[in-house]
Amino acid sequence: MNLIANNHLKIWSKKIQNDNKNGVEWIKDSFEITEESKSQYVSDENDYMVLDEKPSHIVDTSDMDIEDEIETNFDCNDLIFQENETKYYKESNFNHLDILNNSNEDINYLQSLPFTFNENNCHKINIKNNENKDMLGSKCFNRVFVVRNTHSSKSSVLGYFKYNENDDLEFENKIEIANMKNLSMSPDQCLLHQQNRKLLFLTSQNPEYVNVMDLVRGKVVEEWKIKDADCGGITYICPMKKYDDITDNPLVYGLNSNSIFLIDGRIPNESKVVAPMSHVYQTKTQLSCMATTEQGFIATGSNTGQIRLYDQINKRAKTLLLGLGNPIKYIETTEDGKWVLCTCQDYIIVIPTTFQNNQHFGFEGRGMGKSEQQMYILRLKNQDIIKYNLRNINFTKAHFDIGKNIDEHWIVTSTGSFIIKWNFRHLKQTGMVNDYQIRKANNCLVHTEFRYNFENDLLVSETDSVYVQHSHKLLLENSIEI
Repeated sequence: MNLIANNHLKIWSKKIQNDNKNGVEWIKDSFEITEESKSQYVSDENDYMVLDEKPSHIVDTSDMDIEDEIETNFDCNDLIFQENETKYYKESNFNHLDILNNSNEDINYLQSLPFTFNENNCHKINIKNNENKDMLGSKCFNRVFVVRNTHSSKSSVLGYFKYNENDDLEFENKIEIANMKNLSMSPDQCLLHQQNRKLLFLTSQNPEYVNVMDLVRGKVVEEWKIKDADCGGITYICPMKKYDDITDNPLVYGLNSNSIFLIDGRIPNESKVVAPMSHVYQTKTQLSCMATTEQGFIATGSNTGQIRLYDQINKRAKTLLLGLGNPIKYIETTEDGKWVLCTCQDYIIVIPTTFQNNQHFGFEGRGMGKSEQQMYILRLKNQDIIKYNLRNINFTKAHFDIGKNIDEHWIVTSTGSFIIKWNFRHLKQTGMVNDYQIRKANNCLVHTEFRYNFENDLLVSETDSVYVQHSHKLLLENSIEI
């Protein structure tokens, strides 16, 4: 396996700092390319599209919150003081609430108050834990859906947003997410389905079922049971083809740690798994995620770092890539399946699936042998980690820009309060792995993805807000030609 990281001869570098007009920093320095790859480099005007410094319109999602009282046995006399959303109580009755560790700063502050206090006789209780959890942009309608947890983390609301005339988001409405018995639920994974009129979601509260929400009626109308003698529940779902959610196809794929399978909610059996269209591993493969191409090829990631490429759901993988040993959190493919994108905690893997001058395909035939496998490892540069004080890198799901017949140009992800946008087109042409932009958001980021058919617009969800992150063209007089 050929790992391509920061090991090319450094022959060219540039850095454009602080576009004073727009207040934007273009992180584009120390490109490491070979003489051969330099001659292959062809600039494109979209390469100079950079993220705006600030979004033009931010929507506060706290309007989606549902008022809910926390039941406690605390007497008001036990309340020492309240700061923002945190209440501090005397120890005498703390056993009815979860205890959170006090920071030294909190302790020092409390000790300055006019009463006796020490670390052992006071506990702080966070009374609010509402935050955005997921975001889905519709490919069929003027809609963006946001899943937001309530403070209990066992219930959620689904917010409806739309694009206005300036292509910014506006809040429309919300619904509480509940099962068919009207019990609150909190989705762990969501998938738009059947022309974006339905929402499929999984929950840890009921891991044996796929919940089907009718987005027109605003409620769960079906529950597909998955667990049977051969299938031990479900942890991930994906469409049969990359953009199947814009069609009326009722079928989807499912996955758990040791099996992949086809799901059909129309079959009369108690379990909705189509048994002939499944593959169960006898060993512990620890499968964690899956994705499909427009042709219907399948890629899976695992907690052991392995990546598998399939041509059919009920057959063995054509290609097994060992990865680097760290868990694959998310996986995605380009529309044509020629590239696979894997998100790990502190790096991203980009894998070309064609080999021998693009004459062979890792999803078909005999697959890719070890000598034919190569990976590009995307990491943040050390100087950026230091500059932006990124102590704990934890990437959200990385996405390609999406759209029918789009030649993918970008990869976007985030960590903490920073959006990172890699130039995928440069990687394909030259092997560049550190051509990226960074923009600081206002708060911690939950989700970033490209708007469908708009490669210069990002849908961004922070913990308490959502917005469209637009881009602008970098002034060419500030740039340096290669």
